[in-house]
Amino acid sequence: MITIEKNTLQLLIILAILFSFSCSEDIKSAGCTDAGACNYSMSAETDDGSCVYTGDVGTEFENFCNCQGDALDCTGLCGGNFEKDSCGDCRNLDDDKWNKFCTGCTDTAALNYDPDATIDANCVYDDFADATQWELVWNDEFNLSDIDQSKWNHELWGPGMVNDELQAYTDRSINSYIEDSCLVIRALHENYNEANYTSARMNSAGKGDFLYGKIDIKAKLPSGDGTWPAIWMLPTDWVYGGWPESGEIDIMEHVGCNLNWVKGSIHTEDCNWNDGCPDQSAGGNGQEHYVPGVSDNFNIYSIEWSASNIRFFVNNENYWTFTNIGTGWEMWPFDQDFHIILNLAIGGNWGGICPIDNSSFPQEMKVDFVRVYKSINE
Repeated sequence: MITIEKNTLQLLIILAILFSFSCSEDIKSAGCTDAGACNYSMSAETDDGSCVYTGDVGTEFENFCNCQGDALDCTGLCGGNFEKDSCGDCRNLDDDKWNKFCTGCTDTAALNYDPDATIDANCVYDDFADATQWELVWNDEFNLSDIDQSKWNHELWGPGMVNDELQAYTDRSINSYIEDSCLVIRALHENYNEANYTSARMNSAGKGDFLYGKIDIKAKLPSGDGTWPAIWMLPTDWVYGGWPESGEIDIMEHVGCNLNWVKGSIHTEDCNWNDGCPDQSAGGNGQEHYVPGVSDNFNIYSIEWSASNIRFFVNNENYWTFTNIGTGWEMWPFDQDFHIILNLAIGGNWGGICPIDNSSFPQEMKVDFVRVYKSINE
């Protein structure tokens, strides 16, 4: 029988305890000890500050996402569906505004040059006027994100201000706005400021005033009964007095129930409606013109205005001319500055020739461009 001295046994027990403690230290190490963290370590005994939590944005969380096989999106979500587009905007990959606010024409020679655009698209060049006769002096291609306040004023009116019209004109973005490089004037059937309808009326007074020249406006018209869209001009300074003494030029007017007929006309002191007007191609103070699909397609409505006459066109077809017969301002007040007006009225003493179809609302007039030229021969 082997006997172990007491001192030797005590030494062996001490060594066994030390060995056991050393192994425990090897197994239990420093790490993340928070069970709510993404990288919680069950084997960690002491916290080393490395815990990562969902929603953290930074290198550690990005590494954690990568460890999970996902990428950190631009909102800080692991595996999210957001990325930065070419404009630098963080957007959902399905967002229809992807690249929208930096896409535009980058060619300074184009009519719709956009100085803020970084992705070139949809440049428009002047193919509609004879460059040997006309020089572009003012235009709006409606290619900005908002209506250009340096070119247009909104008129704010209640119902019944003129022509017994039923709408209230507002500057709200639901009544006038830019969409797909077009100005949209949108009429709604709603209760607003004692009116049952709302719409918009815009003018270029003080920002675009013109005497003579060529004006081209490309537009698509509404179709609902009781709508009355107009593209027209009024005097800026009213030199000869109030309406109609100082004149009015109606480049295009249309009544919804009048199918595909548009009208060009003028109003003066001696030639208002058909009263006192000389027989000018049997037109009196205006002439109607048939335009197939006027509410389905864009058409170009134009005038060529000189000291001698005002010629009215649709898609470059001259359908009526009003001539200066030299009898004075009462017949010809069109020797002063005029500005452009774009509006969509509801009802009124012409739009109301047929009952308003409330089921057809909202109704819209869309304007692709407005271009004003001066004759290079002046």
